[in-house]
Amino acid sequence: MLSDEIFELANRWINECNEKCQCANLSMSPKRNQFQAEGWWLPKRLLDLRRLRNINGVQRIGSLTFQSQISNVARERIKLIEPRTNATVNKNDVRYATLSHCWGKPHSVKGQLKLTEENEARFKDAGIELRELPKTFRDAVLVASRLEGVEYLWIDSLCIKQRPTDGTSDNKASERDWLEQSREMDRIYRYAYLNISATIAIDSDQGLFYQRNPEELWEDEVSLNVTDLITSKEIQWSATESIFSFPRGKTNSADDCILRCVIIDVTFWACLIEDAPVNRRAWVLQERLMAPRVLHFCRNQIAWECSTFQDAEAYPKSLPPLTLRHGDIFEDIRIKCLVPETGLKLRELRLNGFNDPDKHIENLGAYELWKRVVEMYSKTLLTISDDKLLALAGLAKHFQQWTNCEYVAGMWRTFLESQLLWHVNEVFRDGNFEVSAKRVPRRAPSFSWASIDAPCGITYGEATDYKDDELFIRVDEYNRDLYDPKNQFGMLQDGYGFLMITPTYLHSIEVEKLQPPHRVPYCWNLKGNKKRKLSNMYLDAPVTDLDVFKPNAELFCMPVAYGERTVERSSRYLICLLLMKIECEPSSKTYMRIGLTKLSKFRDYDVQEELVGKDATKFKGWIKIY
Repeated sequence: MLSDEIFELANRWINECNEKCQCANLSMSPKRNQFQAEGWWLPKRLLDLRRLRNINGVQRIGSLTFQSQISNVARERIKLIEPRTNATVNKNDVRYATLSHCWGKPHSVKGQLKLTEENEARFKDAGIELRELPKTFRDAVLVASRLEGVEYLWIDSLCIKQRPTDGTSDNKASERDWLEQSREMDRIYRYAYLNISATIAIDSDQGLFYQRNPEELWEDEVSLNVTDLITSKEIQWSATESIFSFPRGKTNSADDCILRCVIIDVTFWACLIEDAPVNRRAWVLQERLMAPRVLHFCRNQIAWECSTFQDAEAYPKSLPPLTLRHGDIFEDIRIKCLVPETGLKLRELRLNGFNDPDKHIENLGAYELWKRVVEMYSKTLLTISDDKLLALAGLAKHFQQWTNCEYVAGMWRTFLESQLLWHVNEVFRDGNFEVSAKRVPRRAPSFSWASIDAPCGITYGEATDYKDDELFIRVDEYNRDLYDPKNQFGMLQDGYGFLMITPTYLHSIEVEKLQPPHRVPYCWNLKGNKKRKLSNMYLDAPVTDLDVFKPNAELFCMPVAYGERTVERSSRYLICLLLMKIECEPSSKTYMRIGLTKLSKFRDYDVQEELVGKDATKFKGWIKIY
C-alpha cells in the first residue's frame, strides 16, 4: 500500500471537502467565523513538520516514491514546539493534523518514546529522530508532511506529558499537565485540519500501511435481464439506482434489456471502519467525531469520513448510506455530523412512523444524538478503566451548548428521570441469555451507566418529557466530587456522587438465580409472594454485585415511569429500577442501583396493580442513591 496514488486520492478528498462541505470551517484558523466566539486558540504543544516538509518533504517527495522516502528521512528530526508562544509560527494560519491509534498491550507500549518531564527539553531543542518513533507515529509524520498545507502534527503521547514508569521523578507535574490537556481534548480535535486514523493497527508498531491484494478493490458486477421490469416498474428501479451503479444496454434480441449492476456490500463500512481495532478504543470515539474529517488507513485501502460524505477506494462513486441489522437492509444515519439535525434523523428512523410525543422538546435532536453516542461508547474498551467519563468529556462539553444544563455522570439534568432508565444489553448464547457486565464503583455512582463495563454495551434511557400521571419519581438533588474541579465533565473522585430522589412507591422484593433449563438467568418477586415470579429484568452487574444474591440482602423495586413513550400507550411497560439498601440500620435511606425491570400491561397486570394501583402503599419521604 506504499504508493503515491494514495496521497493523490487523499488530497482529492480533501479538496472535494473544502469545495463542497463546511468541514473546513471547523478547523482552527481565526478566519473561520463559526467558532469566533471562542477566540483564538492553539494546542499547547505540536510536532513541527516544517523542516521535514521543506527540506526533506516537498523537495524530496516530488522525486521519490513513498517507499524510498521512508528510508531517506529516518535520521531526520522533528521538534516539539509550543505554538502559542513560538515566534516562528504564523498564528493566523496554523494547519495541523492529529493521530488516532491503538496504544496496544502493555508489553508493546513499554519502552516506546513518550514525552516526560525529563525529556521535554531534548524534544524541544535537539528534536526527535524519526527512527526513534514507533512505526505508526513515523508513518503519520510522513503522511501529514505530504498533505497539502499541513505543517504540524499532534500525537497524544508526544504532546502530553506521560507518567514515568521507572520512578525517576514525581508524577505531579505530569498529572497536572494531563488534567490540563484533557480539558482541551475537544478543541484539540475540533480545530485540527484532519485526523489521521491508524484504523486497522492494533498497536503503534504496525504502522499505517499494509501489503494488499488489488483484486479486493475490484467491483463485483452482475448482468440482469430486466425486460418488462424496466418499463413496467420504473418507480422501483428509480429507488434501486441509488444502490446499484449500471450502464444500460440492449442485447441482440429486440425484446431483451440487460442491466449491468454493481453489487454493494451493505456491511462494508461496518467491517472496514466501525468494527476496526482503533474504533473499539474508547478515547477514539470523541477523536473521530470531534475531528472535522478523518483519513482512515485500513487493511486493504484508505477511506474518508467527514460531516458530509464517506468514501473508500473500493467505492469510488461514494458509499450508499445503508446498513444490515437482523438480516434486513436499513438506511444508515452516520453521526459524524454532530448537530441536533442528525439526532432528529436518527429519531425519525427509530420511531419508524410513530407520532413523536416529545417533538416539543427544545433541541430534542441533541438528546437523541447523545443517546446514540453513549450506546456506541459503552461498547468500547479502555486501557485505564478510570477514564470512562474522561474519555467522553470532550463530547459532553460539545453537547452542553444544546442541553444547556448540568452534566450528571454521563447524563443530563433536564429529563434526568427518564435517562436513569438505561439497561445493560444481554447476549443470547447457546440458547440462554447471559450478562457478563461488571461494576467499577470507583469511577461513577451506581445510577450512572458509566459505573458499568458491558461488553455488549448499554441501551440508554431516552430523554422524555413524562407527564405527571406517567412518572413516579422526582430527582430533587444531585451531588458529586470532581477529581478535577475545573472539568465538570471529567472523572469523579473515587466515583462519588448521589441523587436525592422522592419516590411515589418503593416495594421490598427478592431476586433469585435460575438454573437450566431456564433460558433467563434471574427472576424476582415481591416479598411474600414467591409464586408470582417475573423474569423480564436486567441486572447491571451480576458478576460483581454478589451481595444481591445473599439471603440478608435488602432489595427493592422502585416504579419510575410508563414507557417508552415512543410506542403506543397500550403497549407501554411499567419500568422500575431495582435497588439494594447499602446500610443495615433500620432508618437508613441509602441505596445503590442493581438493575431494571419491565412489567407488561397485559401479562403482568396483577403485579402492576400491587406496585402502582389505587390500593398500593405509597412511600413517604426521600431516598439517596449512590
